[in-house]
This record gives sequence, C-alpha cells and structure tokens, in this order.
Amino acid sequence: MGLPTPGARRPPSQATWWTAAAVIGLCLLFALSVQRRPSAATKQLHVQLASSPSRLAVVPAVPFCTRDEAEAQAAKFQAALSKEGLYTACPAHKWLGMLPGLLEPGQEFVMLDIGCNKGYESAGLFSVLDPGAGISPPAVYSQLEAVKEELRLGETRGQCNDHLGVAAERSAQPPAEPGAVTVHCFEPSSNNFRGLQALHAKFFPTMPRSRSSWFLHNAAVTNFTGTVSFPAECNTELCSLGGDAGDPSQKEAWTPIEATTVDDFAAAKGLLAPSPSRAVLLKIDTEGFDPAVLTGARRLLSQQVPSVLLFEYHNKNAWAETSLRAVALDLASSGYACYFDGAPTLTRITGCWHDSLEIRNWSNVVCAAMGTKYHRLLESLSFMAQ
Repeated sequence: MGLPTPGARRPPSQATWWTAAAVIGLCLLFALSVQRRPSAATKQLHVQLASSPSRLAVVPAVPFCTRDEAEAQAAKFQAALSKEGLYTACPAHKWLGMLPGLLEPGQEFVMLDIGCNKGYESAGLFSVLDPGAGISPPAVYSQLEAVKEELRLGETRGQCNDHLGVAAERSAQPPAEPGAVTVHCFEPSSNNFRGLQALHAKFFPTMPRSRSSWFLHNAAVTNFTGTVSFPAECNTELCSLGGDAGDPSQKEAWTPIEATTVDDFAAAKGLLAPSPSRAVLLKIDTEGFDPAVLTGARRLLSQQVPSVLLFEYHNKNAWAETSLRAVALDLASSGYACYFDGAPTLTRITGCWHDSLEIRNWSNVVCAAMGTKYHRLLESLSFMAQ
C-alpha cells in the first residue's frame, strides 16, 4: 500500500464506521426507549433494557416501513381493535397450526412454557405436533373439571375460552417426519400446580407418551435465580409475583418459592446453544412480569435459540414502567422481529412502529428470529403482506 498523497483525506477505516454506527445506535435507543424510575415494589424485578455497542453492531437488517405504511398499518390495527376488543388479547395463533410444515425431518421441538397456568398452551402444542398422544385443550378441561372441587382449582376454562383450543390447533396437519416433542412447564402457583400434577398423572403416567414428554416445574421464572414470594393459594388465571393482577387490592398470604432465569435453566439442560436438530418456542405469560423474564433470557435470545417467542403485554406490574417499544427495540438488537398476534391478522411492530401501537392493554406479541422461515411465516400473516 502506497503512502497517501500529502494533503489528501484518509478514508475512514471499517472499524471507524462500526464505531460510528454503534454510537448512532445507542443514541437512537436512548431517545426511543423512555423508562421511568422504578417504584420500591418493583425495583427488585426492574428490567434493564440498555444494549451494548457490540450487540448493536451485529443487528441484522430490519425491513423498515415507510411513514405512510406505518400509518396505514396502525389504522388497520386500530380498526381491528374497535371491531373486536379481544383482537390481540385472545389471538387465533394461526401461525401455530403452520409450525409442523416448517420442521425438518426428525427435528425435536422444545417448548419452555413460562406461566403454564392450567396447561392449555402446552396441550395445544401437543395436539398440533403429536396428535397421537391424545392431549388437547378439551381433554385437559375435562380432566380439570373432574378434580376441580377436590383440588380447589377455581375457574378452569380460561379468560379466552382456552378449554376449547383455537382453530389453528384443530386444523393443523402433523409433521410428515415427526421428531420428539418436549415441554417444560413452569408454574409457581401451588394451586394451579396441583391441577397440573393431576393432568400429568392422567396423560403422562410414563414418558414419553407417543413422542411427547411433559416436565413440570413448581417454580417462578424471572431475572434472577434464588427465592421469591408468591401468593400461597391464589387460584385464578392472574396469579403473579405481584399478587392477583386482576385484583391488586386483594390481600394475599405469601409463601417462598424457588425462582430461576431462562438462561440458567437452559444452561442446566444444555439448551443454551442453537442446534439444527432442535427448534425452540419460548412462551411467557407471567401476568405483567414478562419483561423481567426476557431480561433473564438474554443469553438464549442473543444466540437466537428460540425460533419463536411469545409473550403477553399490557399495563400491569413490570409493564407499568416498561414500554413495548423499548422491549421491541431490545429484542431487535438480538435479531428478533415482533408482531401483535391478532385474530387472525398480525400487526408488525419491529421496523414499523407507530405510537398508537403502545396500547398498554391485554395483548399477545409473537416474535421470530429475523430472516428465518419462522420470520417469513409471521410476515406472511401480517397486514404488511396484504
């Protein structure tokens, strides 16, 4: 390489460009991710969303909407909410019925069911990927009703008529060359856990059943490993680390319970590194503490181990001090594109943000690793594909 001509301007090096990009990214993240000071009640579980320059430097390309496209999609989203109030609170999970067609021959499917509750989400996955096991939401409901009084289970149907399942589960075609289905079910409520144990005894007297295995964990999942307090006998669908999310004024008796993070559990089970022989679904429904669970899953997400991520969003507990926009930005820095999971059309969040999407109401968000077949599936089901 020759010496530069005297007085000539030296072109910026590649390292200089990456440094500049990282600084700009940090400035944008700071400007777009507004967080308030946490209250004393949630300080222990407060979610730290700041990303490092090294993570920002490897963000995959995101297909950005134009301003007009973002406004047009936001208008469709608001129209869907006006027409059907449960549009994204009780989604159709249309993508779930299409999962079997995306799996490689013999590929294992692993679900981390965080906030397993009555077991309906686990049962829905079994019915799609291993119908021969005979486990479905209606079958779960029938068994729960049989032991409801004995175990003091409370309401067993679910807020969205979960006992019926969704059409996507009933219409799904099983994989052509199926692999094993493994579900880890985490439920901290002792009351709900008794119901899950009854289901396990009924459907999984031995494992695997057909190709399926269901592991129960009476533990909370959050952003640290240790011990937390949980309502002792809360028997509603809204039990959480903050009490009953449906009735915050309700006085609860509390009991200590084991807590872990997704990362620590995944490391113990050998799930922390991606594997072509395995697809992973990370489902989170912790009644407002989903941002804390996501914080405890940073390593897993940074490796893009979950092919699909599903979480709940509203305005309770940690969501009272965390914005959806900030969480979506943070997930984008790990390479995930997120959508409101609608009934049936999805609304793209990542790269197509509009302030009217910050609805702070009961909603479900589904994400996929960018550029994968799972991402392409979600995009094909969105308003942006219409």
